[in-house]
Amino acid sequence: MAKWLLLLYRIPSEPSAPRVAAWRALKRMDGAYLQDGAYVAKPTEANRQALESLAHDIRNWGGEASLLDVARADDERHLAARVKAAMEAKA
Repeated sequence: MAKWLLLLYRIPSEPSAPRVAAWRALKRMDGAYLQDGAYVAKPTEANRQALESLAHDIRNWGGEASLLDVARADDERHLAARVKAAMEAKA
């Protein structure tokens, strides 16, 4: 069973509207950026639906997107702390 959902994506730099839309959508979610183009979230049904929808949109905008179920990370506590810190920063 997945412990994390990982969205890997790339969106063309022009036009900028799709990149901004993706960024805004991810900022509303319960997760955190690991780095540019890599976003991780807990595997809730709401997160899964939102990430699947965003991945679909990214592909329609001419980008690439993969949504992965991750069963294990090499440092679970560090990853969980990053997600928690990102969520607290939004509050």
